[in-house]
Amino acid sequence: MESFLWPAADAFIRFHDLPGREPALVLIHGLGASAAQAFVDVCRRPALSDRRRVAPDLLGFGHSDHPTGFSYSIENHAASVAALLDDLALRGVSVLGHSMGGAVAIVLARTRPDLVALLLLAEGHLDPVPGVVSGPIAAQSESNFVCHGHADLVRTFVSQGFVTYAGAFQAADPVAIHRTAVSLIAARRPTYREMLLELPMPRVFFFGSKNLADADARWLPEHGIPVRGVAGAGHDMMTDQPDAFVAAVVASLA
Repeated sequence: MESFLWPAADAFIRFHDLPGREPALVLIHGLGASAAQAFVDVCRRPALSDRRRVAPDLLGFGHSDHPTGFSYSIENHAASVAALLDDLALRGVSVLGHSMGGAVAIVLARTRPDLVALLLLAEGHLDPVPGVVSGPIAAQSESNFVCHGHADLVRTFVSQGFVTYAGAFQAADPVAIHRTAVSLIAARRPTYREMLLELPMPRVFFFGSKNLADADARWLPEHGIPVRGVAGAGHDMMTDQPDAFVAAVVASLA
């Protein structure tokens, strides 16, 4: 794991930078997750072993710093990833964002299209509506979530069998989780969906096969964005079915 000091937040972003050919694949995790929890199974698959893979922990998550004065907005998360890519002198990368990380990836591609040549979204968040995880978090006050809600959700994830995710969620800063969730579902114009449609680079959207009945699995291709299903997977497709997910990613990179 490596470290990058982002002066704008006076905080260290920790990230994995696995060697390989370029363009690099940049992997952005979802709400409460971390790079290792979300993408370790993906990064070690032989089909991706020859490509450079950069996987940061967003500020407030994983091993990155938890700066107290940071807004943890989606826009500022995107700015932090842009700063990291600038520091690494990377351009024209392929960016893959999962869930909340998809919203960060869309904003990154919109604000810094020079950095992003291909956008891959794994059930990325498209609309300002509460999600299964973000909704219950944002419905609480920040103080209540910090004092009680964070620990309650960790116990809920464990009871539901999401033990590895619960570990990443427990390690994340409760303030960061809450502020990120609030920003994720806040009303904004344009919406992530509207931004996605306006982007100039190729875009691919992945669904776990269990979610292919979602209306967006039909809507996205109608608007020029191909959809790939990941067989046998749900929302957490990278950990549900890593081989099938990597096969979909490799096909999209090609």
